[in-house]
Amino acid sequence: MAHEASDRREVALREEAIPKLVMRMSAPAIMAMVVMSLYNLADAIFMGMLGTEALGAATVGYPYFIILTAIGLMFGMGGASYQSRLLGERNRDRAEKAVSTVFVSGAILGVVTTLVTTPLSSTIAVLFGANDQLLEPSTLYIRVLSIGAVFPILSMCANNLLRAEGSAVHSLLGMGLSSVLNIILDPILMFTFDLGVMGAALATVISQAVGTLILFSFYFRRKTLVPFHPRQFTPDALMYREILIVGGAAFIQQVLVTVTMAFTNQAAVRLGGAAAGDSLVAAAGVINRLSMLGYTIMMGFGQGLQPVIGYNYGARQYPRVRQAITFAFLVTGLFGIVLSGISLIFPEQLARWFSSDQAVIGPAVTGIRFLAASWPVSGFFFVTLVLFQALGRPRPAITLTAARQLLTLLCIWGLSSIFGVPGLMGSMSAGILLSFTVAVTLYVPYHRELSAILRSSAGD
Repeated sequence: MAHEASDRREVALREEAIPKLVMRMSAPAIMAMVVMSLYNLADAIFMGMLGTEALGAATVGYPYFIILTAIGLMFGMGGASYQSRLLGERNRDRAEKAVSTVFVSGAILGVVTTLVTTPLSSTIAVLFGANDQLLEPSTLYIRVLSIGAVFPILSMCANNLLRAEGSAVHSLLGMGLSSVLNIILDPILMFTFDLGVMGAALATVISQAVGTLILFSFYFRRKTLVPFHPRQFTPDALMYREILIVGGAAFIQQVLVTVTMAFTNQAAVRLGGAAAGDSLVAAAGVINRLSMLGYTIMMGFGQGLQPVIGYNYGARQYPRVRQAITFAFLVTGLFGIVLSGISLIFPEQLARWFSSDQAVIGPAVTGIRFLAASWPVSGFFFVTLVLFQALGRPRPAITLTAARQLLTLLCIWGLSSIFGVPGLMGSMSAGILLSFTVAVTLYVPYHRELSAILRSSAGD
């Protein structure tokens, strides 16, 4: 039975109509990302109920959680890209070794991260923009997350590998149930048990642990296309090179995201001063959480796209690669237009989800309106990034991810210096708009390369 299911998954990747295949692969990933983003929104909303200081602490602590997922993405996305190409080449034995390498390496790094970062929690809080008012709750939040660091790392590894083999529903179950549990635990631990900020962090750690167990249960019960056998873990320089050459781009992207968040928080503290610094940090957190909701949906679509491109590229089915790219650009572009309309029509309603403090709502509304300008082109950026990752091309992927964050950093510095608070609130949108031009520049040569391959194939 398991063998028949495995065959069906491979046949679908190779032969199913591209629009149907991409949507079927993307739907579970999008649903999982939406639920995860809703958890992030709910977490911020519950923090807002505790007060502006608690919301600011969550905003300061959030970049640390991004770093944990970055480590998981480094091995998970790199391993997923390599696994998809190996399956396309019918190299099943090598694919199994790749899975073992990803999981064992992720577990080791998770333990090391806990040992290194737990004693440095207050230092990390300061680096991510905590001022005097936010230092204590931010430190507590980060310390609890650091103790459970291994869980988001392994969860992200398993999530990406399951999607890469075509087991998108399994990935959805793990991520989705984890996020739902987090939403349930947040108010219980924060309010019923009166744990406040610590309760929010504990809810995250517990839900990530449960999600990790769910995802690994599919491997333990032999429900996956590519099995996981720890004994197959043998250090292999070529294996690590193939994983990290792609995963490194994802890691750099996420680390630069944390740098951008820290820079944003520090700029907010500087602009707001002692009186309003925590309010501006909270407002920046509102914009970040809302933008992440839209971006993660687009990334979820890209995650469903990745195995389709990777498998068919490995199988040399280039017309299917072209079809998948074109379809992805169309769907994400239309979605961006819808988000733009929502941001323009309902900015204040969105801001009030998180806070009733006008010092937070005012600047947040400004930032939400600016988001409307960047939504329509965001999809092109994320699809192009996924394309290069799926093809195992780290140079353009790293260039694209680095350009986005560096341009955003420049916008934060320049726009906040010239226009003050409105400039800071609009810097994320400005960074995406500038990054779109970089994505176009990088995509055009590949478009020409693929067109040449297709013409050559037609001539043969």
